[in-house]
Amino acid sequence: MADAAGAIIDDFSGFGGNPSILGLIRKSIIDYSTQRVQNGIAFEHLGIAYKTTTLDAIAFSFDILHFGGTDFYTNGDVRKLGYEVRTGLAYGRLLSEGLSTGVNFQALMTTTGPNTVWSFVGDFGFTYIPGKYIRYGLSIKGLGSDYKISAPILQTDVFTSRISKVLALSLVFDYPIADQTQKIVLALQNEKVLGETGLIYKLGIEYIPIWSPGFHMATRLGMLIRGGYSEPRFGLGVGYAQFSLDYAYRYSIQDSQPSHMFTLAFSWH
Repeated sequence: MADAAGAIIDDFSGFGGNPSILGLIRKSIIDYSTQRVQNGIAFEHLGIAYKTTTLDAIAFSFDILHFGGTDFYTNGDVRKLGYEVRTGLAYGRLLSEGLSTGVNFQALMTTTGPNTVWSFVGDFGFTYIPGKYIRYGLSIKGLGSDYKISAPILQTDVFTSRISKVLALSLVFDYPIADQTQKIVLALQNEKVLGETGLIYKLGIEYIPIWSPGFHMATRLGMLIRGGYSEPRFGLGVGYAQFSLDYAYRYSIQDSQPSHMFTLAFSWH
C-alpha cells in the first residue's frame, strides 16, 4: 500500500503511520516481519497491539536493521558497526463514536556512523470516521531530538522517514462488492517533511476478492512519489481464522534492487 496507512484501521499496519488507529482496532494483534531491504541489509520487526478496553489500546514495537546478513549474529565487528534499533510504546483511545487519538513515543539508536547516535521522538495523531466507508487521518510525526548521522560509514534511510518531522494527511475509501464478501480499499496520503520543499505522495489500492470470517485473500498495489522519484509496490495476503500471512515487494529505482518482506500475524479478542 506504499505506506499509505495512516487511516487504515482493520489491522496493525497503520500503527507506524498514525498511532490513533489503536483506539479503533477491534482485536489484539501480534506480528513479525522480516525484510530483505537490499543486498547485505536486512530488517526485522516485532509488534504487539493489545486491546485493553473497548475504548483503549496500547502497543509496543521493536525494529532492527542490520548489515551483513547472517554475519550480524556471528561477527562481533558487524554487530558493533552496522545496525539500527528502534523501539516504540504507543497508546490510542476512542474519544467518541468515530473519533480516536493516539501518541507514540520512540527511541532509536544507530551505529552506522563513526559514533553511536541516539534519538528520542514522539508521534501524535487523530483518526475520524464520518461514515461507514470513509476515514480520515491526521498525524504529526518525529517531534523531538534530531536524527543525524555525520559522515555515515554504512548508508541507510529505512528509519529516516519516521524520525523526520512530518505532517501527514490521509484518506481511505472502502467500496463493498457482492454484499460484503468482496471489497476494494483505496488509500491516499500526502506528507510534508518540515524544513524541506515539496510533498510526498502515497497511493495504495487493495482488492479483496474473498472476504469471510474464516478466510480472506487480498492483492495490493502501491506507488510512492517524491520529487522526480517514484517507487512501485506490490503485495499479496491471505488470512485463515486468527492467522494471516502477507508478502510485499518493492523495486527501488534509486538502488536498482528489489526488496521483499514477509509478515506473519496472529490476532485474538
